[in-house]
Amino acid sequence: MTDQTTVMLIGLGSLGEIVLEFLTREKGIGRIGVRSRNEKRAEEQNNLVSMGVTAQGYHPKIDFIPLDLNQADATTDAIYRVSPGIILGAASMMTWWYPNLLPSEER
Repeated sequence: MTDQTTVMLIGLGSLGEIVLEFLTREKGIGRIGVRSRNEKRAEEQNNLVSMGVTAQGYHPKIDFIPLDLNQADATTDAIYRVSPGIILGAASMMTWWYPNLLPSEER
């Protein structure tokens, strides 16, 4: 990776939040473009991560744009517009723990 590597992180659920924490502390990343369906949660998480890493002496460039992977044209446009060196997909249709809430016969 060069100092200017742009990473697009798609999905900011349980896994995406952890990945974002690590990415913001990684040398060689110039920019992190976070894409997620839930704008409010993503902005809150981006702000929280930014404050934490800044206190540790890191200064990542993080931007957020809402994105729904079900909209293929918008997804394609976002990828071409950002032109990331790396795309990390952490999105899913259903969180890993949701089936545990279902009755056992439906799990």
